Amino acid sequence: TKEKVMVNQFIAFSSARDALEAQGCVVRSCARKPQRPVITAESMTGHIAWPVTEVVVTENGVQRIVRTSRINDCQVIWS
Repeated sequence: TKEKVMVNQFIAFSSARDALEAQGCVVRSCARKPQRPVITAESMTGHIAWPVTEVVVTENGVQRIVRTSRINDCQVIWS
């Protein structure tokens, strides 16, 4: 059911936020997406404890590299 998906996303977000904060990261924002929650976070120590993939994103004709990780079924974008 749709409600179960929302509960799972809430649990996934809560678990990811706890894991991020335990590593000294700050969660800047979170958005619910159909596939999984997307979190924007910043590592205050400069060290990211999870595997990172770099993706080229084009916005308004400008390309930039975005660093991203998957944490507890959430997509984390590093700022």
